[in-house]
Amino acid sequence: MILNYIISAFKHLWKNRFFTLINLIGLSIALFIAYNALVYILFQFSFNKHHEKIDDIYLVESYLTDFQMSRSRVAYKVAQTLCDEFPEIETATKYSFLKSVKVEHNNEVFNAKEFYAVDENILDVFSIPLLTQNAQEVLLSDKSSILISEEMAKKYFGDKNPVGEALKVNAKNGQLVFIIQAVFKDTPLNSTFRPSYMVNQENAFNFYERYSDEKDKQDIMDNWTRRDWFTYILLSPNADIDNLSSKLEGFLSRVAGTELKIELKIHSYKELYIDYYMDFEVLYVLLILALLVIFVASANYIILNSALSINRNKEIGIRKVMGAKPIDIKKQFLGESIILSLLALPISILLFKIFLPDITSLLKIPLDFVNLYFYNYFPYFLLLSIVIGLLSGIYVSYKLSNILVVDVLKVRYKKLSSKSVFRKSLIIFQLCIVISLLIILFAIRLQLNYSQEKDMGFDKDDIIILNLPRGSGNTQAFLDGILANPNVRKAALAMDGPPTNSSMSFMVPRFDQPEEEILLEAMGVDHGFLEVFDFKLIEGRYFSKEFTSDKNAVLLNQTAVESLGLTDPLGKKVIGKEVIGIIKDFHFHSMHREIPALVIKLGTKKYLSEIAIKHEPNSQADIIDDAKKQWEQTGKVGNLSVRTFDETLSQ
Repeated sequence: MILNYIISAFKHLWKNRFFTLINLIGLSIALFIAYNALVYILFQFSFNKHHEKIDDIYLVESYLTDFQMSRSRVAYKVAQTLCDEFPEIETATKYSFLKSVKVEHNNEVFNAKEFYAVDENILDVFSIPLLTQNAQEVLLSDKSSILISEEMAKKYFGDKNPVGEALKVNAKNGQLVFIIQAVFKDTPLNSTFRPSYMVNQENAFNFYERYSDEKDKQDIMDNWTRRDWFTYILLSPNADIDNLSSKLEGFLSRVAGTELKIELKIHSYKELYIDYYMDFEVLYVLLILALLVIFVASANYIILNSALSINRNKEIGIRKVMGAKPIDIKKQFLGESIILSLLALPISILLFKIFLPDITSLLKIPLDFVNLYFYNYFPYFLLLSIVIGLLSGIYVSYKLSNILVVDVLKVRYKKLSSKSVFRKSLIIFQLCIVISLLIILFAIRLQLNYSQEKDMGFDKDDIIILNLPRGSGNTQAFLDGILANPNVRKAALAMDGPPTNSSMSFMVPRFDQPEEEILLEAMGVDHGFLEVFDFKLIEGRYFSKEFTSDKNAVLLNQTAVESLGLTDPLGKKVIGKEVIGIIKDFHFHSMHREIPALVIKLGTKKYLSEIAIKHEPNSQADIIDDAKKQWEQTGKVGNLSVRTFDETLSQ
């Protein structure tokens, strides 16, 4: 019986191959878009699920009571203190991400990404399997020990067992030698904690300038308000979360012996990515787009098959005379719909594979992740194809299975009439969806044009941004080479120029109400940077090399002047520096965010890792090529990242 249905379905599809082709194209496109949405959803909701104890892992956060905002890092002592004070906490671990680390091996120097200082409990909390290790030692108990990932082991040592081998690492006071204790399995791409190197926590003090001496180091270890460490706790399986949260209220002030404006909060690690990193706007747009396209394809199938229904009246009548029940007819037509959907499956997968690099770039999904787990997704693709086939065939199967034999014999039954309200509604709704999608595309285009043409408060035309690798040191010679290019009008260094997602920040008391503090963001620049973007001066002056005192000077934007309650700002001291100028408000971050209260100061040379270049029109390609060549000639480690200002705005 089933074989007969299948043969009949293929005969019908072949007989009406033109209509079959139209349906096949529609369903293939619908499935292709649905697969994109599905992969994005599966990727987003898969984060951190590989940790065996994820249900009991919680991030400890600092909650700033004055500003009612949470921050992900806490003080050094919090991890051990929580373990000592609360029996429901089985263990705790902490880590600090170390930037601009360089590893030397076989006389080659490499930029070390994902380099972490961690404590000994890290593997008790997170599921990071070890591949090889020195069984005689307690991991990370020695300050000179290091754990490296499988990828790094292959990079430096090939197939050789690296345990016991040495790695040289450049630190602030010279070179450190670490002995490899173990190799751990590479952490999945869908993880918020993906270390490549792990060293003992004490090594954090060897890499940051702010840990300048033993006194400062001791202050960091003892000070409850110095927030430098990501800290996680592992709770016992039956721990009462609400009870623990209530006990944490006022905890820091009690142990510190003084009132602090910081509270400790705990956040489920299982929900961390969803709450802090997931882009729900993209998720909703993809879901809506997929549902609309699926509806259009399904409606198209219904309309075309309804139009063909007159040709199948006799077939249905004969089947019923031969004893077929309505349920059998329904199965036949649903089977045809599912078969057509399954025929669209390989076409849609082919489209998905062809456009995969563009899809992953657009949706910000690692290409390696999709390739690695592609075959794991196939059951979902298959199930989705069957569901779409069912949805497409339900109406037609229901309508045709209810044909009466007597109507067929009397030639009373007509094809699903052109007067059918349902068919007309489908056609109208299809048109509405298509028009809506066109309007959305037009609106997106207008939004992109708006973002590129809107006045951001500075001159953004003919500007190239060069991002230098962190830790490149003094790059003045490289900048001088850039300025020597005749097509370069101006160029200057900064830590993070606009628009940026990050910034330094300070809590500063208002001048008119000292008991009230405001959040003041900071931008570190070099001489000439403000002139590159032509920021508008309201009063005062820019930084100038003629004034050596400018190292102790700042400029404020209009929002900062208002927020600080200043009426005559020039000459006043803000963050311990003299205000020498006021500039017009500009979009320091995205245009979707409010303009912050901003202080601009001269940054430390070695931390200035971004160069903004104002160039002559139509000379962009020449300048980029020249910059890359000059960077190679410097012999510095790392690649030069180049982007135009329009590319920055469109991100």
